[in-house]
Amino acid sequence: MISALLCLVAVTAPIGVRYDHPQKLPIEALSIQTADTRLDFEVEVAESYMDRIIGLMWRKHIEDNEGMIFIFPKKDKLSFWMRNTLVSLDVLYIDDDGKIVTIHENSEPLSEVPRGTDTPCRIALELKGGTCAAMGIHIGDYVTSDSLIKLGIGKKPADSASETP
Repeated sequence: MISALLCLVAVTAPIGVRYDHPQKLPIEALSIQTADTRLDFEVEVAESYMDRIIGLMWRKHIEDNEGMIFIFPKKDKLSFWMRNTLVSLDVLYIDDDGKIVTIHENSEPLSEVPRGTDTPCRIALELKGGTCAAMGIHIGDYVTSDSLIKLGIGKKPADSASETP
């Protein structure tokens, strides 16, 4: 029985992937346009299945301007938990217009309570816990980055800044 279980783990675990340390992914600039200002972040981009599963697990610290954007292949009612995540996070869900539709603030580290959205999305963003409250980020604000623009989501930051209300 144990050998069968080990065999199953060996077959399902990709070669070279460790699940007990933080991953480092490509970084890109990301902006959030609030009612008052544009906020700039440097986020890692998690596009592959394994990158999305590992996410920000095992991180002991996240800077105020850092995070991770999760890009899924199709829209769904996404849900995240905090398994193996050592720091509090704000979890934001973003629709195909680039609009924030759901925010879960200060998600408890190591919790397996699901934090999801009822709005089908293919984009989620994790920021350091407390960032939304501290910076005035709310549902209805808009998010943009190069990865989102390539998907046809949102607008380039320069486009947003040049528009007049």
